[in-house]
Amino acid sequence: MSEIELKFLLDELTSSQLGARAKALKLVTGRPKTRTLRSIYLDTPDHALKKAGIALRLRRDGRRWIQTVKTKPEQHGGLSQVGEVENPAPGGRLFLEAIPDAAVREEVVRRVNGAPLEFVCETVIRRSASELSLEDGTRAELAIDIGEIHAGGRSAELRELEIELIEDSLGGLFDIAHLLVPEGGLRFSRLSKAARGYLLAEQGWIDPPLAPRNAEDVALDRAQIAEQAARDVLRECLDQVATNVVVIRELDDPEGPHQLRIGLRRLRSAFSVCASVLKSPEMTRLSMEARWLGQEVGRLRDIDMVANNIVRREAEAHADEPGLPPLAAALSRQAGGLHDHLRKVLPDARVQAFLTTWRLSWRREAGSFLKILARPSGLQRRSSSWLARHSASAGRKLASTHVDWRLSMWSSATSCARN
Repeated sequence: MSEIELKFLLDELTSSQLGARAKALKLVTGRPKTRTLRSIYLDTPDHALKKAGIALRLRRDGRRWIQTVKTKPEQHGGLSQVGEVENPAPGGRLFLEAIPDAAVREEVVRRVNGAPLEFVCETVIRRSASELSLEDGTRAELAIDIGEIHAGGRSAELRELEIELIEDSLGGLFDIAHLLVPEGGLRFSRLSKAARGYLLAEQGWIDPPLAPRNAEDVALDRAQIAEQAARDVLRECLDQVATNVVVIRELDDPEGPHQLRIGLRRLRSAFSVCASVLKSPEMTRLSMEARWLGQEVGRLRDIDMVANNIVRREAEAHADEPGLPPLAAALSRQAGGLHDHLRKVLPDARVQAFLTTWRLSWRREAGSFLKILARPSGLQRRSSSWLARHSASAGRKLASTHVDWRLSMWSSATSCARN
């Protein structure tokens, strides 16, 4: 079984309002359920399962104990897709041979290799869950999780929103997020509860320290088709953009605006290189949104460069020049004003829609990202069908070109955008 969900971190106020807002919008079908979930994560002493991208969990749900294996999570800026296999665990006892999926069972047993399984962390979560439905047929589960993670003698509070797809397209998840928080300001949750538990046990916190994110290389394989290469490049660009949006909102580091602008340039370069694959009205709109956001960020970055790399250095080197210190102070004030402006822009609904749409546009399977699953709110199904049909046709044309040419074009574009 594969789970596809959007995950957000919540503050106390937002978590208290979401359930009522979903009811007011008449999205809730059936009766909401609230229950306490106690989950225990286990691993070998050298964390062999974690290294393999596997989470082994015992969960108590009411009177039942359930054994769960989650495999190779895909986390891209809040959109999570994991494989999940579960079975009853009477008395809360592990039994690896009871894992129902033979391939998963063999992999877990191979990784454990007879080593003892030890406690890593525990989560105690109060989950309020409701099933939501939209007029277009989308069905999803809205879960508000509030609780604590315990590991290594430490505890940390967690408030998280999960919107898990039950039926229909990924675009419906975007619509639900927009309806529930139309004003924007959501922060994507990039880590699973298991990953947070390991961090708490090993390093004492459940979120890595926030820092500007640089561009990272994308390893492209000659065996990949064009769709796979485009998917991987765009995911990397988007992860860089999403991280640095949060950096600017919460830190004063001038490297944040710099890296956000680089990420947006890389994203637009990827559009340009693969225009025949990505050509569609929706992709054009998203490219223009990236351009707009880049202009907003660019104003702050330009002032930072002039103030810190030119005027301030000259003022320090020429202390006898009376005009330089006042100029440096004026530029610093202007940069502060632009930073304040950007901090108001980044949490708003427009930026949230841009980031969420991109997260829902690419799926794990090869080629499926071309379906443009995250359509704008209200777009008719026939438009989505047209986009998918024509984008797929363009993708087949690009896929027929020589692989060396395609790989060199991707490398050139992402390298140029990084500078």
